[in-house]
Formats: sequence, C-alpha cells, structure tokens
Amino acid sequence: MRESCRKLATFVPDLERQYGIADREQSWVIRVGEETSALGELGTEVSLTELVREVSKAVGQRLDTSV
Repeated sequence: MRESCRKLATFVPDLERQYGIADREQSWVIRVGEETSALGELGTEVSLTELVREVSKAVGQRLDTSV
C-alpha cells in the first residue's frame, strides 16, 4: 500500500501538468493510516464529511463566478 500511494503521489502532479490543472486552487485528500501518508502531498487532508462540504462550497463558488 505504501509504495502504491507513493507512486500515485508522484504520478498525479505530472498528470495534472499534462491536463493544465497543475495550479489548481483546491484539492482534497481522504487518506486512512500511515501507509497512505504520501497522498497527503496531493491536497488538503479532510474527512469524508469535510470533503462533501468543501466540494459543495467550491462548486457553488464556481457557479457564481461563471455567469
């Protein structure tokens, strides 16, 4: 698990650069246990409840500014 998470944490920034989203303003991570610690580098660590709240808030803000 630890090695898979480390590889994912290394791969995601490269993928984001290719899609032009490397400078994203918001990114959240749910991780469980020390084996997944490398994933903490990918964004703000949150609980599932916090994730739902933060994504809802981000979508609302995006919709308000897209009009």
